[in-house]
Amino acid sequence: MSTSASKLLVANWKSNHSIASCKEWFDSFEMKQRRSEVVIAPPFTLLDTVRDELDCHKLSCKIAVQNFSKFGYGASTGEICAENLRGLDVKYAILGHSERRTKMRETNDIVASKITLALEANITPIVCLDEDYIDSQAKLMGDATYSKCVYAYEPLSAISTTPGAKDPHVKKVIETVIKIKKTFGNVRVIYGGSVTEKNIIKYIQVCDGILVGGASLNGTQFSAVVAAAG
Repeated sequence: MSTSASKLLVANWKSNHSIASCKEWFDSFEMKQRRSEVVIAPPFTLLDTVRDELDCHKLSCKIAVQNFSKFGYGASTGEICAENLRGLDVKYAILGHSERRTKMRETNDIVASKITLALEANITPIVCLDEDYIDSQAKLMGDATYSKCVYAYEPLSAISTTPGAKDPHVKKVIETVIKIKKTFGNVRVIYGGSVTEKNIIKYIQVCDGILVGGASLNGTQFSAVVAAAG
């Protein structure tokens, strides 16, 4: 199932942490194995702090943002656009997360435009998709962008903030990963949905990585997630 021996492990902090708690997170985080590519996605206000902490602790983790504006560089008061991120060592951008699709009413069109803006800024999009979005999102992206993105299968039913959320059966994850690869080509597909150190093994074996939410907010727990990934 995996297109790469190296797994992509993404910590999505969402709207959590301050400068002080960010530093505490790194004081408790350990990355004993280096076979995986570990990515930290903090709020915008902590990008510099995360970069400093990575240097201080001599960690090779990459940095991601959780979103950016659908508008380009220019007169959009209060927005942070992809071009504003140049020089901040941002490698990835999480786009189309289920929380933004449901709470902020982001459409496939908006996500597609952000993908284009990310690529123009030399940032790799991590495109979040529930099964229902795969075909419709693909139609709006254009074939030329397919291979330049990472795709995160993120079933809404598995998100911890969804009432009655539960882990999907591994068979369902396999089927959806296959569908994404058939649609977009030989691309990296990661899984996201209430992943912890206790359930990561069954998912990491059938995809190219993991998008971690709640279990990434504590440095010690995320260390356990990274260690469990092997």
